[in-house]
Amino acid sequence: MDFNTELTGNFSDLSWIHTDQTAKTLSKEEALVLFVQHAPLELVYLLAEKGAEPALAFQIRRDSEQPWAIEATTGKVIN
Repeated sequence: MDFNTELTGNFSDLSWIHTDQTAKTLSKEEALVLFVQHAPLELVYLLAEKGAEPALAFQIRRDSEQPWAIEATTGKVIN
């Protein structure tokens, strides 16, 4: 399984970053399970192609102010 790691922000001085390359991280599947447990879902009708019936579906609330990140080593939701 391939994973990408990304840091965002202004990192002109990286001396404060101390990464543990040996830390065990959650699998992508474990993170997905935790994320779904915290994601605010709503039941909606989604418009379909012209002439087709709308589809009843669960989706993540678009106006949600919930956190959108899971800490990769502990599984804690990041606010």
